[in-house]
Amino acid sequence: MIRYNSEVLQFEGFNGISFVSLGGVRDVDLDTFVTAENTTAEDDDTFRFFNENIRTITLTKDKYTLNNADEVEYTDLDKVNLWVEGTTVTSPYAATSFVPDATVVSTADSSFTLTAHNLVEGVIVAYAATGGTVIGGLGDGTEYYVHVVDADTIKLAVDENSLTNAIYVPISGTSTDPQHTFTPVAASVTDVLYYYENRVYSIQTSGTFDALAASFPTHDTGTVTNGTVDLRYERTTYSSPTFFGNNFNTVVDLSLIHI
Repeated sequence: MIRYNSEVLQFEGFNGISFVSLGGVRDVDLDTFVTAENTTAEDDDTFRFFNENIRTITLTKDKYTLNNADEVEYTDLDKVNLWVEGTTVTSPYAATSFVPDATVVSTADSSFTLTAHNLVEGVIVAYAATGGTVIGGLGDGTEYYVHVVDADTIKLAVDENSLTNAIYVPISGTSTDPQHTFTPVAASVTDVLYYYENRVYSIQTSGTFDALAASFPTHDTGTVTNGTVDLRYERTTYSSPTFFGNNFNTVVDLSLIHI
């Protein structure tokens, strides 16, 4: 069954319960909707959003106008990944173990080949020979700054200034002793973040997320294991602090908003 509603100037269809709009966006009681022009054929290229018959947002290509809002939240998901079931992740806190033979340690260019390492530029790592022969040029238990050459290769600097100036530790020897390690210093680590719904988590241990989509993380405090990964709750997906209506003008320059 179709009718034309002359009060709101729209065609409507009966869905078995009530008449609803056949076009545009409008709720069942007609008080929440969006229009693209003020009057028919006006062609003013302006979106108007109404909630409970109150015009809350007006949007043109140049201006965003917000009305009647007591609180504004915007998502802050820069460099945050979506949690997806079955995903395998590597913790940025995880130690990298290796055998420092000639396939890993290059004395020619003082680099280390560590396939698919979890290190990022500038992170500090503590080197440990774990009882084996110390790599020539390094000190057992000494901390170094990492320069990432590529996804499989790094070099080391003795301090931040050396790293900035590309002055790297000269490596003069190799070893076949197993289980040498580079362990990230926690204070220098950049968290790897994942979110689900409005919750953001950091990866604390390497592993795989739960294989079931219904087993998504739900905790909003502390650390909980999901699959084989320890996820620490960090924050909500929204900005901090939240903006309140009386803190800013209702006309917002879109060029100043970075989401």
